[in-house]
Amino acid sequence: MPAWWGSLKAIISTAIALAAGALLAVSSTWEKLSGQSEITVWDACTAAFTPVLPLLGSIAAILGFVGTLAQLFGPKPVTHEGAEEIAERHGEATRVRVSAEAEATRAEVASGTQDVIAAISRDKIAATLEELSRSDADPELVAQFERVIRVAKERNLSITQEQAAGIAETAVRMDRSKRPGDDEIARLIEQGDYRGAARRKAELARARLEETRKQEAAELRDAATLALPFAPSEARDYLEQATDLDPTDVWAWIFLGRLRQAYDGLAVARRCFEAALQHVAQDADRMVLHHEFGGLLLLEGMLGEALLEFQAGKLITESLLDAHPDNPTLQLNLAATYQRIGDVRQAAGDWPAARANFVALLEIMQRLAETDLKNTSWQRDLALAYARMGDIEQIEGNLIAARNAFFASRDIGQRLVESSPTNLSWQSDLAIIHEKVGDAAYGLKDFASAHLAYQTSRVIRRNLNGQDPYNVEWQHQLAVSMYKIGDVALANGNLIEARSAYSSSHELCKQLAQRDAKNVSWHADFVATQVKMGDVATAEGDLIEAALAYNGALAIAERLAEIDPRNADRQRDVWVGYYRMASISHPDYPWSRVVRKMEANEAAQTLAPTDHRFLEQARQLAAQEGSAPPSG
Repeated sequence: MPAWWGSLKAIISTAIALAAGALLAVSSTWEKLSGQSEITVWDACTAAFTPVLPLLGSIAAILGFVGTLAQLFGPKPVTHEGAEEIAERHGEATRVRVSAEAEATRAEVASGTQDVIAAISRDKIAATLEELSRSDADPELVAQFERVIRVAKERNLSITQEQAAGIAETAVRMDRSKRPGDDEIARLIEQGDYRGAARRKAELARARLEETRKQEAAELRDAATLALPFAPSEARDYLEQATDLDPTDVWAWIFLGRLRQAYDGLAVARRCFEAALQHVAQDADRMVLHHEFGGLLLLEGMLGEALLEFQAGKLITESLLDAHPDNPTLQLNLAATYQRIGDVRQAAGDWPAARANFVALLEIMQRLAETDLKNTSWQRDLALAYARMGDIEQIEGNLIAARNAFFASRDIGQRLVESSPTNLSWQSDLAIIHEKVGDAAYGLKDFASAHLAYQTSRVIRRNLNGQDPYNVEWQHQLAVSMYKIGDVALANGNLIEARSAYSSSHELCKQLAQRDAKNVSWHADFVATQVKMGDVATAEGDLIEAALAYNGALAIAERLAEIDPRNADRQRDVWVGYYRMASISHPDYPWSRVVRKMEANEAAQTLAPTDHRFLEQARQLAAQEGSAPPSG
């Protein structure tokens, strides 16, 4: 409806109302004067419209009456509710109509596209026919065209001149092409096997497309390798694109799985490694995947299963080394196997076996690093090997030896970072090493040095999180740094700083634990921070808050310990919970119960050498309670 239609209706209604009013006034006056002689229409009009003011009032009344009737019986303005009702009633019909119109448009576009393609094809064949008709036509094209016509007649094939021209043109191109496989197509055409030539050409086209996709995937994997040290999230995106293009690329899946573990958790990483496993063709790749699956199982607290994976990888590596004993890559793989098996042995409380594996790891990496001092990857692995040796020295109570090993690791890590300050992976390594230096200093009660080392680690990790806030592994490491700073503050009696540091760590560990239910390591860190919150409450004299914190931590620790009873770290978390509850004189946890729990760990060989002093203290306190614990 045009916009002016409403205005025109109003004008017409007004005119009709005025005419009706005038007619009514004249007729009424005529009736009153009809008894007089010689009355005319003009006399009635003069009388009707005199005086003017009553007349205008009458007209206004009539207009108002007409307007009222028009509003009463005419169309009404649409209210909000009415509009919604109309939309609901007609919306589906409108969507159907629009969808049909869109489909018609798409069909028209598709038809137009096909017409264009057909036109291009016709133009190409027409050009070929035109060339064949010229006196200077390509002799090879003419010969191919004549051969096609002759074969068609001999075999009674229904081929038009246009089709024959197209086949001839294809034959010439295939014969002149240098691409592998095109000569085969040319031979099939020459033999008259046009259908076979068509199938072979389609096969080659698909193979070339697949090869192109593989090449692009390889380029993206290389891009990820370049970006990984400086922008891990970008590397992850490149690898996702690479695996989309080429799902058979084993190493793209492996690299992606490692990054997905850092960003998205263990379950997503496992799916990547499982995808890689579907396409493994070489033993060396299979060995790496054994390591990757074992690493996930280790974080999930499944020590036995993890050890089986690492041992399987070790067997493969040793068999490959038998054939190539001087291969540095295989030696590096063997070193990685020693490291992983050592990690399992350490977590299980078999510290002599852990030491043997870490010594073998360090010897291999020292030998490799000395052969090529410029190989930064080997230098990094050497630094981490020193860190592993420091860990085992510290567990066995050799704090000076541990500190020296950590210093050696720190010096290498510092040189690497100075050589490439933007390498985020090396910065992360250095933060871990500084933290270990702090652990050794803390064990030696050098709290000032410990605080400095922990603060240095925290600064690095905050910088890393600022550059990549979605890397959850880096968030976890930051939580650990805050936890360590809280330890020093608590040891120095600074309860305010200790509570602040522990609270920050506790909240972050809580978020991480909620993010990945299968990562036992993260849940264990949450337990540790919960215990520390109880320690602060104990120091403040609030034993009720302390009991709540210890009890909550103990409930989680016992659940984690049930996953794998051989895990010494998880068993330690349980007896530490008992120890803390007994230290605040909780009636459910007398010292005799603590002793029984610790002696059970000792019998299972899951009590660390440095923890025997706590067992002796618990025995003394149990004796003071007057309830001597049973021996053994």
